[in-house]
Amino acid sequence: MWFYSLDCNQPLAVWTARTFFHLPYQNARMSAAEDDGFIDYRCQRRGESSASHFRYCIDAEVQAAEAGTLAFFLAERYLLFSRTARGIRCGQVNHAPYPLAKASLEAWDANPLLQAGFADPQRPPDHIIGSPGVDVAVYPLSA
Repeated sequence: MWFYSLDCNQPLAVWTARTFFHLPYQNARMSAAEDDGFIDYRCQRRGESSASHFRYCIDAEVQAAEAGTLAFFLAERYLLFSRTARGIRCGQVNHAPYPLAKASLEAWDANPLLQAGFADPQRPPDHIIGSPGVDVAVYPLSA
């Protein structure tokens, strides 16, 4: 997987990820609140004047993605790549299969895309999927 940017509200985690894994972590203020089954999520990077806002709902029913499906391709990544002064590096990622669920999106903005250098798509995302998450281990980078 290639990360264009990663927001995080833990300065030590940002420093560690940037220093040892060369990942594009950014310091940010983040908040999430549940409201009538939806999650209101806000994120404002340090130095940015506006915050991103997303309002979404993740279904309670989860299942692992089947091999060969779009969900499997998007979620089940076991290598990460980063650019260093010495070139592209690769790190192994280990985690249990993600429990995935259908998700719906009520509000979104293009700030994360713009911050990563992409143009505003002027439309909502083509694909939305959610997960309650899994624990992930990342191993040292190699050439």
